[in-house]
Amino acid sequence: ENDSHAVTVEDQLMVGESIMIAPVYTQNAKGRYVYIPENMTQVRLNADGTLTQSEIEKGHHYIDIPLNELVFFIKHNHCVPVSATAKNTDDISLDTITLLGNGTQYKLYTDDGISTDYDINNTITISK
Repeated sequence: ENDSHAVTVEDQLMVGESIMIAPVYTQNAKGRYVYIPENMTQVRLNADGTLTQSEIEKGHHYIDIPLNELVFFIKHNHCVPVSATAKNTDDISLDTITLLGNGTQYKLYTDDGISTDYDINNTITISK
């Protein structure tokens, strides 16, 4: 399907293959219009530290985004891992990792934390 409007959007960005961001860049704005190119999951990091997720349909939407909240979007059938806060990556407990979005599996590659090499055989599959 050819979506010519998606080509003209200049203030939204895909981060990797799963996450779309649409930053609020207008001073004192309480939200913004967002073009959703396909059905996605909206993730909101609320001011109290909780996360909420909701499905959002393809199309144009006005999204309320208070200054003390973070909103991003995850593509359909994709997921993003999150964990409890930690001082550094060595302190992340794999038991606290959960998946945001409506995908069902995520393959986590681990490395030695020093080099750019990783062992493709040393992966962890996280499932919902």
